[in-house]
Amino acid sequence: MASLLASDPNKMDAAGNEIVSELSNIFGRQQEETVQPVSKDDVAEVLRRRFFKPESIRDREAFRPHVVAALKGVAEIDEQTKKEGKAAEERFLKSYPFHPDLNDVLYAKWTQLERFQKTRGVLRTFALGLRDAETWDESPLVGTNVFLQATEKNGLAEAARELTTVAEFEEYDNRRYDWGGILEEELKKAQEIQGEYPGLAYREVEQAVVSVFLHSQPIGKQAATRELMVLLGASRPDRIELEKALKRWTEVSWFLDEAALGADEGSGTTLPKNWKLGFKPNLRQMHADAIGRVPDDLRIVIAAPFAYTSAA
Repeated sequence: MASLLASDPNKMDAAGNEIVSELSNIFGRQQEETVQPVSKDDVAEVLRRRFFKPESIRDREAFRPHVVAALKGVAEIDEQTKKEGKAAEERFLKSYPFHPDLNDVLYAKWTQLERFQKTRGVLRTFALGLRDAETWDESPLVGTNVFLQATEKNGLAEAARELTTVAEFEEYDNRRYDWGGILEEELKKAQEIQGEYPGLAYREVEQAVVSVFLHSQPIGKQAATRELMVLLGASRPDRIELEKALKRWTEVSWFLDEAALGADEGSGTTLPKNWKLGFKPNLRQMHADAIGRVPDDLRIVIAAPFAYTSAA
């Protein structure tokens, strides 16, 4: 038996893929049934065993009060979760302390990316996130919150940077895209929005940005509004403020895909049905870029007639 193991996704370049292919041909693996040692339903248990001491996770019923509290927040902003009742409680309990919907999006979508190494990729992603978030995060579940940078630091957290690096190796129309720059720009806008809504104490708009990014991979995928709300609800945000803040994001974002937002975008306080981060700037970014190229003296000339009219 032979194998080629590498924890560094950068090893999976063209040469690495060719070596793997040749090994597979030599040993006839192309004729064997693919073996998945860990299924999606087993991911939470693997994560618990990897990151927690055995005695701390032995009594699963001890988690139930924490699950009920977190699930109450989700049910307050998602009617379907409220209707699911006990079934939802058992699903969250089985995954606790990891948010089951985050596990699902990583396993169902990100394992389709060539450089995201299935269960090993999930483990590495959470390891990076938990290491950094341990010092500041007080969220009730391990969710997209662990991919945020500490507030006193700039740039992307290491776990988020790792994910953008994986995404950047994916080609679309024979090109690769700067997902790190896109995510960082959108997170800056989210931070500004959060300052306007004190009812969002757990950085829910930033979490929304990360959630939409995760759901937007592989390129072309998107998140339904319900999927977004379920990921954000465990910290019990004020529903009205959350919806207003998300609506505000659609108004200032440079990379939310306008086609995914659809006709609902811009119609009063209604949230769009779908969310997707695109790799191409939308009209708002193009407008801001064009304004930025206008010389200062010309801006004054353009603005003067409007100022004069107002004075009159």
